[in-house]
Amino acid sequence: CGNGTNTNINTPAHLAGLAGVVKVASGEGHSLILKSDGTVWACGVTTNGQFGNGMLTDSNVPVQCSITNVFDIAVGSLHSVFLKADGTVWTCGYNLYGQLGLGFSNTSPNALPAQVDTITNGIAVIAGDQGTMVVTADGSTGYYGEDGGTNCVYKFVADTPGDFTAGKVFVLKMDLDLSNDEPSSATATWVLVPNTTPADRNNIRSV
Repeated sequence: CGNGTNTNINTPAHLAGLAGVVKVASGEGHSLILKSDGTVWACGVTTNGQFGNGMLTDSNVPVQCSITNVFDIAVGSLHSVFLKADGTVWTCGYNLYGQLGLGFSNTSPNALPAQVDTITNGIAVIAGDQGTMVVTADGSTGYYGEDGGTNCVYKFVADTPGDFTAGKVFVLKMDLDLSNDEPSSATATWVLVPNTTPADRNNIRSV
């Protein structure tokens, strides 16, 4: 809860020392707190670097994240997303499914915020269990993460701003083969997924 204890409670408890809070987001085991001054504070579990301050030690009191000038926040199951006032998007934490949007997937902790893709006009961020969605000023939407079925890493980009019924799907192709079913490459390429026929969509692993 960020109140200095690890005891479950069934009534709200006040977090002392945090004023000017404008948004709170919570995931599986950690929470982010955005203040009006653009700073972000975190508490809970950070085994995968979810706090974004280099720490891998859990904290039951809010600690400051290593990012400033933040406009919006979102929290996935084990990852954190920060939208800065300049429109750039930054992420940290768990990245097995490419949910950090960094162009690769990995299993080691990502404990410092890293910039997502080439986005410079973000206006909102949303995080799911193992995915991240970014809405940009022109109404386009990008999705980064796992689809829950094929274990591939995807992003979706809408063809028309604000219209999510049509768009292009890209799959992340690692530059190196898997090693013991784990990613072995730190680099990868977004490849456009053929989407003309059902056969195309059902054979994504051949891309």
